Amino acid sequence: MNRIIFLFTLFLSIGSLASLQLQHNSKPVKPQVRLLKIKRGQTVYSLLKAHRFSQKQIQQILAHYPLPPSYTLSPNDLYLVQKTASLYEILFFDKHKNWVYVFWKKGRQSAGTDIRKIPLETRVIQASGFIKGSLITSIQKKIPNQQVAYRFLDAYLYIPNLSKKLKKGAFFSLEVEKKYFKGHFIRYGEVLNTALEINGKIEKRTFIPFPKGGAFVNTESTDWLYERPLYSPVSYIRISSPFEYHRFHPIKHIRKAHLGVDFELPKGAKIFAPLKGKVLRTGRTRGAGRFVVIQHPNGLQSFFNHMSYIAKHIKKGYFVKTGELIGLVGCTGYCTKPHLHFAVKKNGRFVNPVKYIKPYPFQKRQWVLDALARTASDLPKSVHR
Repeated sequence: MNRIIFLFTLFLSIGSLASLQLQHNSKPVKPQVRLLKIKRGQTVYSLLKAHRFSQKQIQQILAHYPLPPSYTLSPNDLYLVQKTASLYEILFFDKHKNWVYVFWKKGRQSAGTDIRKIPLETRVIQASGFIKGSLITSIQKKIPNQQVAYRFLDAYLYIPNLSKKLKKGAFFSLEVEKKYFKGHFIRYGEVLNTALEINGKIEKRTFIPFPKGGAFVNTESTDWLYERPLYSPVSYIRISSPFEYHRFHPIKHIRKAHLGVDFELPKGAKIFAPLKGKVLRTGRTRGAGRFVVIQHPNGLQSFFNHMSYIAKHIKKGYFVKTGELIGLVGCTGYCTKPHLHFAVKKNGRFVNPVKYIKPYPFQKRQWVLDALARTASDLPKSVHR
C-alpha cells in the first residue's frame, strides 16, 4: 500500500514539474535585435541574399513588395533585424512617418511582408555654432545629417540671395527631433526652431505643425503676412530645386533655366489654388506633364506642372476660389520623382515664386494665426487679407 502511495505521489510531482516547464517555455521569447546600415550599392535583392533568404523566399517577398515607389535605399540608412528561434525579420523605417516595412522569413521556405505602424520615441536636441565655410557644411559639423542641414535652409527660403547675406563667423542654432525605436536611434525628425545671423541681425523661425503639413514662420514679425499676395499651393514646403537661371537639367543633362520651384512631395499630395482666379488652360505636354495655369485678379499668373490628376471641374474658363483643390502631385512629363513644379509670372515674365507666397496654404491660416497669437499678445486681430 505504501509503495502505491509513493508511486502516485511521484507521478504527481513529475506532472507538476512538466507543467511548470511547459509554462516556462510558453513565455514569449525576447527577439535579438541588431541595428545595421545600408551599404553603398546595396539593393533589396542583394540585402535579402546577404541575410540568407532563399531564392524562393525572395520571390515570395518581391511578389508582395511593400516599399512605396518613392522609397530608396541610401548608403548609411539604418534598418533593424529582429530574430527569434523561428522568425527572422528585416525592418525598413519610413523616412517621414511612423511606419515600418517588414520582410520576414520562417525556416527556408516561408516568407512574406508586412506594414506596421510603430511607436517612435521623440527626443529634441539643440546645436549651435558659427559659420565657417558654407552654412550647410557648418551645420553638418554639429549634426552629421545632410537632410537636417537642408531642412534648416527651408526655414529661410523666403530670403532671396541668402548666401550673399551670410558672413563668416555668423551665428546659427537649431532644435531638431531625433526618433528612436526600442532605444535605437532611427532617424532625425523635424527641425523645430532655428536662429541665423543675417547681416548682423538674428532671424528666428519656428515650425508650426498642422494636419498633413506644417510651416516655418517668423513669430517676431507679421509684416510677411501682408507682403506676400499668394498662399502656398501645398501643405508642406520642402523645396528640392529652387528658381535659378542656369540649373543643370537632371534629364536633358544641359544647363537650362529653371523658372519656378519644385516642391518635393509624395504622389497624391493635394494642390490648392494660391489665390482666386480664372483657369486659363489645362492639358498635358511632353515636358510639363499634366498642368494647370491660373490668372489671378492682381495680375499674377500661377503654373502647376507634373500633376498626377487634375480635378474634373478645373477646366478653361472656370473661376477657382482661394484654397480650392485643383489636383494632386505626380510625376508626369519630364520628371525623376514626384513633385510639384510651381511657377509665377508677373507682367509676362517668370519671377521667383518664393517672393510671392506665404509659407502655408489658405486652409491652414487659422492654425498659423493661433500659433502667432500664442507668441505675440499684440498681434492684430486680422492679419490675413
